[in-house]
Amino acid sequence: MSTINHYLQIAFQERTSRIYHAVQDILAVIIVLSVILIATESVEGLYERYTNLFHISELAIVAIFTVEYLIYVYLAKDKAAYILSFFGLIDLMAILPTYLALFFASFLPLHSLLVLRVVRVLRLLRVVRVLKLIPYTAQRQGVARVVPWRALEIAFFAMFSVVVISGTLVFLAEGGVPRTKFTDIPQGMWWALVTLTTVGYGDLVPQTFLGRIVAALTMFTGFILFVVFVAIFSRRLQKMLLGNLAEEEDEDETSLY
Repeated sequence: MSTINHYLQIAFQERTSRIYHAVQDILAVIIVLSVILIATESVEGLYERYTNLFHISELAIVAIFTVEYLIYVYLAKDKAAYILSFFGLIDLMAILPTYLALFFASFLPLHSLLVLRVVRVLRLLRVVRVLKLIPYTAQRQGVARVVPWRALEIAFFAMFSVVVISGTLVFLAEGGVPRTKFTDIPQGMWWALVTLTTVGYGDLVPQTFLGRIVAALTMFTGFILFVVFVAIFSRRLQKMLLGNLAEEEDEDETSLY
């Protein structure tokens, strides 16, 4: 039992372990896949055609998330504190809608809880938190100086999360409008991506007050993400052009803290 506990701690708590980061990467892929499946499920006609596939995929993904959640509860020193913590509540919300649909199938069909299940995209925050630690832990251990692709990975997860959340919110706000073009979550995600990148095709325009509030928040978030991307790429370009000189500046900045 102690051996199992030891390996669980390495895989889920030891943040300097490669196994830990491998587990987090696998979970990140599963989270992204599950959100894509949920968004696809909202497309008219696809759910009716592939109902069994959607249900089996959802149950398999929720089973993985449930095992992970129980492991975190088991390993937590203060179990109540973890359950009531931000990440504990997010982990619970990632699986709760599916269990509600299973136990109350006649009142709450799984498809009707589509929007609630999208909240699991917030679990990417746990992955982002882990990725942010990598450059610092690596530097302290002398493994590597900078891991620029990890910064891009963080930015990608942030962009993906905003696209999914904004797309879902605008679908909720605009989906009930007669003759709306926001007919499903992927349509909302397309609008969010176009808005975030400031392309602005104009093919999808929110009409309701709530839809415009979502649009304003999405635009503001897009501006912030744009600044982050520019900072990452400019720093990467600086290191490509200046080489060792840029690394020496990083060391000087690090020594100040």
